[in-house]
Amino acid sequence: MMLTKNKIKQINKEGYYWAEGPVVMGNYGDTNTFTFCMCRNHTEAKAVASGLNVLDWNEMEEEHGDLVQPDTELVREKSL
Repeated sequence: MMLTKNKIKQINKEGYYWAEGPVVMGNYGDTNTFTFCMCRNHTEAKAVASGLNVLDWNEMEEEHGDLVQPDTELVREKSL
């Protein structure tokens, strides 16, 4: 599947990583939010979070193809 700007935006919206200031945060759908890493600034943190979300989506896409949506918790748990 071709990654367009709109697809990356959707992946980030549904992904597990986001930026808060210079910090990349993560949450796998439970109550345990965690700090993934610290960056030099917010722009860099957004790029890192986006890259993590795209890598996560790509891994699921390779393993499960079109049967999986990025927010499908059951399949995510099986792939971990």
